[in-house]
Amino acid sequence: MFEIMQDPASNPVSKYKLKMNKDGKDYEEQVDVDTEKETETFHVPKTSPDDEAGDIVYDFKKVITTLFVC
Repeated sequence: MFEIMQDPASNPVSKYKLKMNKDGKDYEEQVDVDTEKETETFHVPKTSPDDEAGDIVYDFKKVITTLFVC
């Protein structure tokens, strides 16, 4: 499922929700698209005791991806 949380015309940061399923359990990821900074950030939730939550940031100008563990 994909859901728009904010009107992109009123703010440079558009927020989206992505529903995902891992091992039969539902999770929700948030994706922020910043048209001014030209970045896309995925907020990935913790899905098991051995995994960590984190943010994945893709920079379209620099063409790099960075992982930040929360």
